[in-house]
Amino acid sequence: MKKIFIAMMAMAAFAACATEDTLVAPKGNAIAFGDAFVDNSTKAIYENGTVPTQFKVWGNVAGKVAQGQAQSFVALYGEEGATVKGSGVEKLYTCDKIRYWTPSCDFNFAAIVNGSAKTVVNGMPTVISYTAEGDNDLLYASATAATNEQGTPSGAGTTTIEGEATPVVAFTFKHLLSRIAFKFTVAASLNEDYSYDVTDVKVAGAFATGECTPAGVWSEQKGIMVNPLTFGNVTNVATAGSSATGAYVIIPGTPTLTITFNAVCKLNGDTIKTYNYTKTVDTQEFLANNAYTFVAELPVPGKEIKFTVVEVDGFTTPADGNVTVQ
Repeated sequence: MKKIFIAMMAMAAFAACATEDTLVAPKGNAIAFGDAFVDNSTKAIYENGTVPTQFKVWGNVAGKVAQGQAQSFVALYGEEGATVKGSGVEKLYTCDKIRYWTPSCDFNFAAIVNGSAKTVVNGMPTVISYTAEGDNDLLYASATAATNEQGTPSGAGTTTIEGEATPVVAFTFKHLLSRIAFKFTVAASLNEDYSYDVTDVKVAGAFATGECTPAGVWSEQKGIMVNPLTFGNVTNVATAGSSATGAYVIIPGTPTLTITFNAVCKLNGDTIKTYNYTKTVDTQEFLANNAYTFVAELPVPGKEIKFTVVEVDGFTTPADGNVTVQ
């Protein structure tokens, strides 16, 4: 049987990299957190409009100074940050540390989902550490704001939402991981009476831990995940392609991945043989905030059966082959 062919398709800025969280300033100018569109939990891959219900936030503030003078920033939430939780449409989140919009100041904010701030400078994370689980999407967002003499925030990082008199700071999260998925096709020349089911699709060898900057530059990728990433089965793979159920996120870099799956060959729906495939991918560089699809083409399961005529045997005359007719 011909070897399996696996290609790689990459798509920059995979879905959900533009989900938004907002920092809401309620009455009294206390900095609070809210989200207008929340519909899933923290442990997930954020795409198709879903956003987190929990994240950590950091920030700093400095009084305005004359042009050319250095600002002295004060940490708003300390090196450990603050925990923000909540859910629901246009409802405020709860933050375990209350801070205020002080007048005539410049503010910087950063938010992390599913990661830890290893290094914090002036109240803002500069190095993020992460432990992979496959479905714990790592997100990062930053925003800036400035207040006038009345303590009203404004600037490129602010926006207004319905029902709030005070502008809010809008977080647009980006992905710091790489998303992987599978698509299976069959050879165009495969006879229509034949089909494939694909089972036990797994990827082993993804990095277990790593560190990155808020810009998505990774380093210190170490170890491999204990359990392989397991994808859903595919039935009746078509020429146009069928996608395996599910997707996972992995730490960017150039890991040595081992892809395994079973291809069940069928004739008119009845199983003939199961082929076990293994493929090593060790030269592909996975980048942050990019989606990759492993595309595997299942070949014709063997040589085509063909026919010919060698000869027609002559008749055999038996010993008593003469028949007397009376």
